[in-house]
Amino acid sequence: MNNAEDNFGYFAKTVSERLGIAKDTLRSWSLKLEAEGVKFERNARDQRIYYEKDIRALENMKELMDLQQPLNDVSKTIANK
Repeated sequence: MNNAEDNFGYFAKTVSERLGIAKDTLRSWSLKLEAEGVKFERNARDQRIYYEKDIRALENMKELMDLQQPLNDVSKTIANK
């Protein structure tokens, strides 16, 4: 992946559609990750901006959640990567 793709950010609607989850679920996961120390960039309107590295982490999170892992455990695992 080139730097242009890595530097392009996406908003919650796009990311939730890409992951196949509800925007509320994405918000919940993001809050949980932030509580574990993960920082998401925000714009002037305080909206989260998700970059490819964030989306990859959220994809990994979805895989673990699909395996019925507890959200607290999954968020700690993802935050520590």
